[in-house]
Amino acid sequence: MKLRQLYSDEEAQISVEMLLVLAAVLAVAVMLLTNLQSTTEESSEALSDKSDEAVDLLEDLD
Repeated sequence: MKLRQLYSDEEAQISVEMLLVLAAVLAVAVMLLTNLQSTTEESSEALSDKSDEAVDLLEDLD
């Protein structure tokens, strides 16, 4: 009976460790996605500003 309990305890330990690893992976993924979204928004704003400048220069040519 002790062997069965020990095996069960080991499975529980592995399950807890897997949950911790999964939580860490999810946390890193959320951080990366947040960083990517922020970078994308900044790039979009910069591109919009540059295209507005280009349109203004083209309008001045007329």
